[in-house]
Amino acid sequence: MRFSLFIVLSLLLFNSCENVSVGSVNVDSFTVSDKEELYMTVADAQPGAQIVLANGVW
Repeated sequence: MRFSLFIVLSLLLFNSCENVSVGSVNVDSFTVSDKEELYMTVADAQPGAQIVLANGVW
């Protein structure tokens, strides 16, 4: 019983993490792979946007 409850709660947790939102505003996530994409994404980003570097730290 506890194991099945754990599985169900884990699935709900992972499912709820797919659509991240802050209040009523959805958080946008961008993946960039070079400096030009980074500059364009920063220029177009809204407050709360997440920018992920595809190839690690520059």
